[in-house]
Amino acid sequence: MKSKYVLSYSSTTASEPILWKLVKDYNILINILRASINPGQEGTMLVELSAAEDGKLEKALEWLGSIGVSCLNVS
Repeated sequence: MKSKYVLSYSSTTASEPILWKLVKDYNILINILRASINPGQEGTMLVELSAAEDGKLEKALEWLGSIGVSCLNVS
């Protein structure tokens, strides 16, 4: 499953290693298409996310929502 998402970060999550955690804990492949994030400020990122295992992408998106990162599917 491969989809494009706009991730919106709050000022509290902009400096966290969120993409690293997606790769490490959920085995998500990430293609960053566009990003505008400044440490300590809000930002957005257009990414293409894919997962080889069924259900991993959904769990990753749930985790992102739980930490305050909104995910808008644009594909």
